[in-house]
Amino acid sequence: MDLLQEIFKKDRPIIRPFIYPDGNNPGDLPYLWDCYRNGGMADLPENLEIAQFVAIAEILEEQTFETYMLEDNLKNPETGEEQYSPVGVIFVKSIDFENWQIEPHVFFFRNATPRIKLRSWVAFMKKTKYRKDIGACVVRVNKEARDMANKVEQAGLIRYVGKIWAGRKDGNDYIYSVRCNRRA
Repeated sequence: MDLLQEIFKKDRPIIRPFIYPDGNNPGDLPYLWDCYRNGGMADLPENLEIAQFVAIAEILEEQTFETYMLEDNLKNPETGEEQYSPVGVIFVKSIDFENWQIEPHVFFFRNATPRIKLRSWVAFMKKTKYRKDIGACVVRVNKEARDMANKVEQAGLIRYVGKIWAGRKDGNDYIYSVRCNRRA
C-alpha cells in the first residue's frame, strides 16, 4: 500500500477558505488567536493584546494570496465521537506579481498530531500540484520539519531542490518545490 492510500484510507482532511472577521462575526480568528497564544506563530512579537492581533490579521489578509483553514477528523475527548475540527491554517504568499509561484506557510494548532500534520500537508500539496492557475509551489522548511517534507516527497508531491545555509534564524532553510499545471 502506498503512502497516499495508507493515510487517506478512511477519510481526508478538509481544506477550506479561511473566514476572516467581518463585523460581529469573528470568523476563524479565535482559532488563530489560540495558535498564537500557544506559541504556534513564532514570527509574531510576544505578548500581543487581542486588538493588536486583530490588526495584524487584517494586514495578513491584505498581504496573502490565499488563506486556508485545515480541518481533520478528531475524536472528541468528552463524547468519544469523531468529528471534523480545525487543526491548522495555511497562509499562501504569492512570490511574484502574476501569481505564477506561491509559497505556503502552515501554522498547526496544538491538537494537530504528527499524523494529522502529514495528512494535511499531503492533501494540500496534492490539491496544489493539479491547480491550473499556479505554475510552481515553493516549500521552505526548517530542520525539524524536514522529515515531514521528505515523507511528502516520497508520495511524489514535492521534490527537494536544495538548502540555504543559515536561511532562517534557527538554522538552514530546506527548499522543496512542485511544478503545478499552469503553463506559460
